[in-house]
Amino acid sequence: MPKVDVTDHDGVKYVRYRCPGCKHDHSVPADRWSFSGDVEKPTLSPSVRHFIPADGKHFPVERTICHYFIREGFIEYCGDCEHNLRNQRVELPEMVEESE
Repeated sequence: MPKVDVTDHDGVKYVRYRCPGCKHDHSVPADRWSFSGDVEKPTLSPSVRHFIPADGKHFPVERTICHYFIREGFIEYCGDCEHNLRNQRVELPEMVEESE
């Protein structure tokens, strides 16, 4: 079963997958990351980092929410993640088809 899917939005391809740490889907534009093309054991390079930018008011400094590498079907979380899977390596879950 696939662990990622590749979708097209207005001519831009995105690689989408489920993040076990955040418990929702993440996606990245395929033209900005190197994607192995293997949907069952995907690898993305370089690392992916989701963050809240500093705004000078509510967030005086940039805040990392989730930061990880995806290698051969596993997600390897970095130590700067906010969730409890930081510094852990877990298998990417299979993508669940959306019901119509």
